[in-house]
Amino acid sequence: MANMLPDQLSLSENANRLLRQLLSSCSTGYGFGHMSPSIYDTAWVSMVSKDDTWLFPSAFHYILDHQGPSGGWESHPFSPLDAILNTASSLLSLKLHATDIDLDLSEAIRRAEVFLASQLNTWDVSSTDYVAFEVIVPALLDALSKHGVEFSFPQQSLLMDLHRVKLSKTQPQMIYERRTSLFHSLEGLVGHIDFDKVAHHKRKGSFMASPSATAAYLMNASAWDDECESYLRTVLSRNGPEGSAGSVPNVWPTTFFEIAWVSFRLCRI
Repeated sequence: MANMLPDQLSLSENANRLLRQLLSSCSTGYGFGHMSPSIYDTAWVSMVSKDDTWLFPSAFHYILDHQGPSGGWESHPFSPLDAILNTASSLLSLKLHATDIDLDLSEAIRRAEVFLASQLNTWDVSSTDYVAFEVIVPALLDALSKHGVEFSFPQQSLLMDLHRVKLSKTQPQMIYERRTSLFHSLEGLVGHIDFDKVAHHKRKGSFMASPSATAAYLMNASAWDDECESYLRTVLSRNGPEGSAGSVPNVWPTTFFEIAWVSFRLCRI
């Protein structure tokens, strides 16, 4: 440091100040994360209830406020599956809330159904490359079916064939005994596993830092988990991007990624 030029010293001081600022923003036990909101995960969080009361109404209102003019919840313009996942999960939330709140959701539900049907009808399942989609989409369609919403589309048989193959390789006992990447998509295993038998895989109140997986666990385990509730409340209260109140990201926290990325970029200066 003694041999540094003034400009170099300033750069070094600024870099250290930035790293200290990042570290100081870590919350105890969880860290931090600044990823953009995820409609899909927020929809799952909005479906969590406790003692017959919706636990996170702000998440539901975020979903309701972000329904697009098309009737769906779109995302990346080059990913039709994003629109399918976002709309299917949001539609399921609307159906669950429809009989329990003082809002007429019938038109929002109708528009969502029309949009989702159009997306499914043009979906090329064979070219889809998305982790666990063959588990998640059938689980959502099954849940919607139980609420009176049925869909039929050209590549449905192919999707269900992929679903059967995937589940045949994913035996419940294997999931109970060891951690797999499927824990990030736990919601896709509703009806396939006993959620009480995966509780030991939880870390700091979440399953692989996934709000949707953690919400699904709370919805399907026989005993309430206060740590999971605390995790979801912390995610909702995070210091997110402007306009993200009531939402959650796809992964949280992302502390190590963000600090490692900043450190890497600073080392290249």
